[in-house]
Amino acid sequence: MNISEALRPFLNPRRKTEGRPPRTTPRVLIASASVGMGHVSAGKNLEAEYARCGRPLEVRHLDILEYFSPPSQMAYRDAYFRLVADHAPVVRLLYDMTDRPFPKNLARILLHPRTGHRFCEEVAAFDPDLVVTTHFTPAMLLSRMVRKGQLQTRIATVVTDFDVHGLWLQNQLDKFFVSTEESREYLLALGVKPETVCASGIPTNPVYGEVHAREACAAALGIAPNLQTLLISAGGLGIGNLLPLIPILNRIQLPIQVLVMCGKSAELKAQVDGAIASLTPGKVVFRTFGFTTQMDRFMSCCDLIFGKPGGLTTWESFRKGLAWAIHNPIPGQEERNMLRILEAGAGISCQNPFTIPYKLESLLGDPDRLQRMRECSAKLARPDAGQVIVRESLQLLS
Repeated sequence: MNISEALRPFLNPRRKTEGRPPRTTPRVLIASASVGMGHVSAGKNLEAEYARCGRPLEVRHLDILEYFSPPSQMAYRDAYFRLVADHAPVVRLLYDMTDRPFPKNLARILLHPRTGHRFCEEVAAFDPDLVVTTHFTPAMLLSRMVRKGQLQTRIATVVTDFDVHGLWLQNQLDKFFVSTEESREYLLALGVKPETVCASGIPTNPVYGEVHAREACAAALGIAPNLQTLLISAGGLGIGNLLPLIPILNRIQLPIQVLVMCGKSAELKAQVDGAIASLTPGKVVFRTFGFTTQMDRFMSCCDLIFGKPGGLTTWESFRKGLAWAIHNPIPGQEERNMLRILEAGAGISCQNPFTIPYKLESLLGDPDRLQRMRECSAKLARPDAGQVIVRESLQLLS
């Protein structure tokens, strides 16, 4: 028996929904999880797209972690980031061990029956006609509810990385939205029906498609408009060990500007400011910023992103046509994101701290090469991803 035959009983079972009278205004639930900012941002982007679609809908967006107990929140968010920071090999091992397509009973193993009960109660009270998830945890819980007859709805999931890890693959899902054709081919090889898989890309905010004159934009942000500019980010939550990178980047022997985005962590920004103040002045100009809602404008003033290739950040950067210098990706999903970026010719890998200045000088000192990489990055963009997901997900209601 091949893998497709083995999995066929679990793939896209059709469910009856005749028990609910038809609604003139369908209810759409978007379920995300604030493990980092990307999943929630993708959900917000979809929420805005549903509002723009021209069809009367009642849309809610829930962050599942807001319904978890504090210990469960720690397990799903804080403990995860501590593992990433201090025990990367363990994270890679767990990632590989759980990467099994359509795992039976995995939700029961990973989620205690009471872990998500408040979230499930909220979903049942809303009684959605359609659920769209941007994280695998709500997909697990809602798939279990459907399987047990506790919920009648259609479920679509939006995979927010390049690759489709096994945790995203639940038995009761009606539609998969994946980032690339390669990921679609992977699901088809598993036996998933072609009409239930769409290579949509990852939904980004339309502001990333806006074109800004670099000089005017830089002036408004208070940064130099004419220097080659590198952006390094700790993400919206301000998570990441940026401090060791400051003296490393200061060794670059080219006149460049480095924008250090520290997110919501005032402590991190203070530490980075202190590290910069202690440097021997060189050719690199450092500027630090806290949390911003203008990341699209900062990207408009940059040539290169240095750091971790998170799912949503990469797709935002593609819309701006930015090249990548990838450093210290999270084991598992970000490592796979890195491979796709390198394969597309849109970035370089900078893992050895001793050679980071050399590699960045080589790239920034070769404008033609940098421009080719930026063009490769722009080719990966899917500016219509949100529209495609909204249009095709609403077809599940017919």
